[in-house]
Amino acid sequence: MAQLEEFDHYLRMVTESELDKVTAKLFFNTVLDSRVGEFVDQLEDGTVMIEHDRPIGHCYDIPLTKDLSRFEGDYIAELLMKRFHFDFEIEASAEYLE
Repeated sequence: MAQLEEFDHYLRMVTESELDKVTAKLFFNTVLDSRVGEFVDQLEDGTVMIEHDRPIGHCYDIPLTKDLSRFEGDYIAELLMKRFHFDFEIEASAEYLE
């Protein structure tokens, strides 16, 4: 996984501690194989997920080609909650209506 790079559109899993490689890969593959998988993007060097620490916890960011709609965000959050049985938060870039 690459060093932290900010991107406009993303999906982020935040955990209290670092995930093992198998679980991190399962997070990525769950997103990729889902309905929102078509929006997964990659950086110029081919990176598809960035792992980093922030004050809020340990983060796993997947770059996307667009912001997720509320429906898409709810869908992926429910899917991940069914798949993973540990505490985590999901964040995503979203369009804001004015």
